[in-house]
Amino acid sequence: MNFNFKIFKNFLLKDKSIEFDLDNNELLNFKKKNNKKLIIGTACGRSGLRWISEIHSSHKNCISLIEPFPNHESFFRYSTYNKLQIDHQAFYRVLKYQFIKYWKKFDTIIFSSPWICFGLDELNKNLSPDIYVFVFRDPKKVVNSLVSKGWYKNKIIKVDNKLIPGLQPNQKHFHHNFSRICPNTEYFDKWNNLTPVGKSSWFWSEANNAIWNFIQHLDEEKKLIFKLEDIDQNYDWYLNYANYFKIKDQISSRSFLNLKKKMSNRGKNNISLNDWSMKEISEFNYNTHETNLLLKNVQSNLL
Repeated sequence: MNFNFKIFKNFLLKDKSIEFDLDNNELLNFKKKNNKKLIIGTACGRSGLRWISEIHSSHKNCISLIEPFPNHESFFRYSTYNKLQIDHQAFYRVLKYQFIKYWKKFDTIIFSSPWICFGLDELNKNLSPDIYVFVFRDPKKVVNSLVSKGWYKNKIIKVDNKLIPGLQPNQKHFHHNFSRICPNTEYFDKWNNLTPVGKSSWFWSEANNAIWNFIQHLDEEKKLIFKLEDIDQNYDWYLNYANYFKIKDQISSRSFLNLKKKMSNRGKNNISLNDWSMKEISEFNYNTHETNLLLKNVQSNLL
């Protein structure tokens, strides 16, 4: 079952008594006492994380919270990437409240968000998940998907390279001001004149570098790593995944393969990789080369 933000938002608006005054240990105590599980999934974005969350929530005792709080999560990305001195306890308490609320009905929660990738160390200390799910995907396909979604269509308005940008006048959604980050170094001026492909290629590298660095400090039993190309529509992988999490009510091959039809978060402007210009290809190679080498030999778990 998937989390419906509109329902929860209306619930918050109706109930003014919620204070989110959770003790820092309340989440852990509730989880341990009731034998509940918290999984946190993250990726660069456009990498298959939503699909994996849909798979997990297809079972009766599981629920997926997929990007439930866009403004909170995107601001978390913006502030952690730019290393702003922000107290994020309000964000953590909203999440904790939500986790405990749904643990009263479900055994396992998978909280999936690409927006948390630059603050994983801090988030780990505050939420203490049982395990992480990380997803990687061919960078060309990720970048192409980002561009199809309209990423970096317009230049960022900023004149002082010593400062980070404020709210922009041309973003379709408010949270895009925070989710679509830009370089906070001298590279900004060059980056701002790149094509959307070049800018998105830079973002792919920044996000995946942050994720990879965090992975290196995790114990093996605390992480699952997948390459989308290895597991996409792979029913044998799904069976291994379900067995790993001791899921008994496994879905059929047909149901598993049909899950992709539910994916509604697709770009409207389908762009072919074959349509990239030489300039776009050059910008892509320049901005992804080092990170691509770093991730080239990543092995998927549970195969």
